[in-house]
Amino acid sequence: MDGFMEALQAAQASQDAYVAALPMWVQYWMMWLTLVLGLGALVFSFVRAEARWLLLATMIVSLVFDAKDVVEYLMGV
Repeated sequence: MDGFMEALQAAQASQDAYVAALPMWVQYWMMWLTLVLGLGALVFSFVRAEARWLLLATMIVSLVFDAKDVVEYLMGV
């Protein structure tokens, strides 16, 4: 599992370098979307059923992509 963590850290560093090379307005837009969608879903999930679905979908997508990374590592992809 150490190899997986090293590969994950390398991928994260590569993604950080990619985002750093983007224009500043794109970085601000990405931060804005994260703030609005993430925090909005969390705050409104106490009040609205739609926000609970959005929060659940976000969590599921995150888990699926994490699981996909583990499977790809184990299969040597």
